Amino acid sequence: MVPKELEDAREAYQGAIASTDRLLRTLRSDGVFAVESAESVVGVLLAQLQANDALMVPFFSTTSRAPSLAADTIGPCILSLRIGMGLDGPAPDLARLGLAALVHDLGRARALREGDAAAIRRGVEAQIQLLRQRGPAYTELADLVVRIHDGLNESGPAGETGRPIGEPAHVVGLATTYHDLARQPGNDERAWPPMRLKEILRRQRSRFPDRILKALIRVLTSLPLGGLVRLNSGELGYVVAKNPGFPLRPVVAVWVCLGKLLTEPKTVDLQRDPFLYVEAFLGDGKLDLELTGLLS
Repeated sequence: MVPKELEDAREAYQGAIASTDRLLRTLRSDGVFAVESAESVVGVLLAQLQANDALMVPFFSTTSRAPSLAADTIGPCILSLRIGMGLDGPAPDLARLGLAALVHDLGRARALREGDAAAIRRGVEAQIQLLRQRGPAYTELADLVVRIHDGLNESGPAGETGRPIGEPAHVVGLATTYHDLARQPGNDERAWPPMRLKEILRRQRSRFPDRILKALIRVLTSLPLGGLVRLNSGELGYVVAKNPGFPLRPVVAVWVCLGKLLTEPKTVDLQRDPFLYVEAFLGDGKLDLELTGLLS
């Protein structure tokens, strides 16, 4: 019943969380940064996103429950990759972008729960030093992480490298800003487009280039494959295909109709039916008896 795209995305997501959790534990216990493992995490996430955007479903649906520290850490990486893809970045640049986002958040994770800005900066700086110790091949990446942190903290137009913040750092900064807002109490994960997107556009628009903001808007207003939705008719189903140019009017495989679970799905193309539309995005829920609350 669950679309294969969503099953694959869940598997990739859980694998990335497990790998990131090991990275965090190694950093805390031994002070060692296994950069190859971080590169592997980014590779898995990028490959999944290049296949389809179903990985965005579990990413957005974590807002209603307490995510693990590892899940918090890979969130900005996932969104950075997706924004970068929307900007038509080549694969090597996307991999570098994702790794920079992950390295930055591994540093933030050391003090993120305390919420101490000075401690977070020390954590990021320590992570940068660990990266630079890996040799000249990682110097440019370390400089990018510096610019990401400077941009997020509004340390001026240039970081310690003397170069402008630049588009890659702005992409990660915007992804991190959105991710942090989405995890705050009071967020309604069923609102579509996400209410935190509106908050960024209202309060922080001047901080980020329009080109990157537009890419974020496209990402967050396109219903991902595998997402569970409720139509205005009350029917429930999964997004199984997209209609180019109509991101909010996908093809939906309806499994619940008139409060009853169907034995076979009914395919509804919202582009062809102007009277039907997506009323709510329900994340990665499962169509079983646990959905009773959604049907009321």
